[in-house]
Amino acid sequence: MDYANDLIRLIYSSKHAGDFQFHEALEIENIANKNNPLIGITGMLFCNSVGYLQVLEGPRVNVSNLFLKISRDTRHKEQMLISAQDIQKRMFGVWAMRIIESSTAEENVIEFLKNKYNCSGYEEFPILNDVALSTMFLLDLQTALLNHPQTM
Repeated sequence: MDYANDLIRLIYSSKHAGDFQFHEALEIENIANKNNPLIGITGMLFCNSVGYLQVLEGPRVNVSNLFLKISRDTRHKEQMLISAQDIQKRMFGVWAMRIIESSTAEENVIEFLKNKYNCSGYEEFPILNDVALSTMFLLDLQTALLNHPQTM
């Protein structure tokens, strides 16, 4: 078995260590879009005023090393590993990294997702620390981005 090249999907959440600035998320996206293709990693990052929800897919060793690096990043605190599972093929292979910030996402998409995930009372979409809900939410966001790329 070739563990170095086996694909995994890793989903984690974290909270902002300080006041969230969207330009920090854009910096993460720019660096990831340069580095991730070199190591075979794809994914997306959702952020709101509270924290992050990120999915990473790629070779096991590379994703694990990147997650260790992220866990030491001082912009994050209270990292929670939601899921790390072997996969046969990618579900989030569209981008090396794509940032979606809740306030810039299309309002009707966020409202639809709030209703779908029973989060209607929240001012912004909450970070979900559940494997199935996190995965489906990120897939729904990816689908919305692909269907309406100019609005997010």
